[in-house]
Amino acid sequence: MPDIWAPAACHVFTGLPGYRDPAMMFGCQAAYPQPLIGGDDDVADRTNPGPHPNDGPTAPKKRRKTFDVLRFCDCGRHGGLHGIAPGCPGMADELAQLVPGDAPGTIRASYDPDFVPQYDAQGNVFLIPIPDNEDGPPLTADVIASYDRELVHAGRKRQTLLTYRKAWKQFDAAFRHLPTDRDSILDYLGNFDGPSGRYRLNIQDAIHYLYKHAVSLGWMESDPMHGMNRPNIQDQMPNPMTLEQVRMFLALDMSLRERASAHLLAGHGWRQNEVLEVLAGEVRAISGDQIWCHGKQRAEWAPVLPETAELLSRLADGLADDEQVFRGKRGRNEKFGYEGMRKLVRDLMRRAGLTGFTGHNLRDTFATLVTEESGDLTLAMQLIRDKVPGVASRYVKRDLPALLGRHSPVRQLERKPSPQKGESGVLVGESLVETGES
Repeated sequence: MPDIWAPAACHVFTGLPGYRDPAMMFGCQAAYPQPLIGGDDDVADRTNPGPHPNDGPTAPKKRRKTFDVLRFCDCGRHGGLHGIAPGCPGMADELAQLVPGDAPGTIRASYDPDFVPQYDAQGNVFLIPIPDNEDGPPLTADVIASYDRELVHAGRKRQTLLTYRKAWKQFDAAFRHLPTDRDSILDYLGNFDGPSGRYRLNIQDAIHYLYKHAVSLGWMESDPMHGMNRPNIQDQMPNPMTLEQVRMFLALDMSLRERASAHLLAGHGWRQNEVLEVLAGEVRAISGDQIWCHGKQRAEWAPVLPETAELLSRLADGLADDEQVFRGKRGRNEKFGYEGMRKLVRDLMRRAGLTGFTGHNLRDTFATLVTEESGDLTLAMQLIRDKVPGVASRYVKRDLPALLGRHSPVRQLERKPSPQKGESGVLVGESLVETGES
């Protein structure tokens, strides 16, 4: 074999006389031509190869290795024997779905460090990987996959996983291996320079989880982010709307989807992500004026107004139990994402002539108006499922559906006639359900 291939991480050759069957390629048990044992300085004995790099293939807490494999193909599509290329068996358009490597003619393969090499009668070993940078930091993608699996096992919320995965995807694109240089990490975090510092803080925390996980598995000896100062957060002041502004918001001519969203945001104080995660089966399971809500910290029962439940029921009609209630454009079977919800709220604000408000400000609005109406701060916090200081919620039971029905801004508007209609006019709250079509 020419020496030109020697520097590669691991080479697999098939299709040449004397080499093993190409089927052995699959599962990373592929032939690698070896010189006679007596002339091989790296292998002293055929049955006992001796010390393995990096403490041996069965060392504790070994991480899985990935590397490029050069594979020859004689499919005839390129005029004879050649390095594997698009169109060859096993590439993207074929059943086997092999992943192309970084170098031309290679594929990506993985190596289980617990795999013990085996030899045939001619001295060919099925697999001798020499992964690049074996003693260095782990591949970022490997750590992400391992930690993500643990979070899924622990039952972390879907939205939390999506948030982490978004941050990790960006980090993986910037660093193939977890960087060990603290300055490199700080330079990367410097790209997230929002005015409040909250985004940078969230990114830093998401990345730090990866390092803690890698250290816990023994993939890294130390955590370069240990003791790193976290950004100071500039807390934003609540920016609530007045009750009359809520009236302007809810009085709009809305579609069914817009009306249901507005009810949950302004009339119940829900977060936008919580609105997006409502499933059809959960709507059909509404009982005692309560619905299952996928909150920020945990999933729990939340009170819901009867007219809001009716709006949700109409949205859920015809959908499978596990389908998202808030969906995309009419006639298209697609989910409605976070950016779509933000655009929906912005458009409603624009149509109502309201400026300077976001979807989160509707949560501020709900909490402020409920507190002003009831005189009870803990009630508003409990209705929006926030932490309630000084209240042992496990021991004190409150009739939250009734309290929501009494103090929700939707109910407050019903009790206060619209100044545009006068005392005898139709109140906004009375026509909310009938307004809008899907």
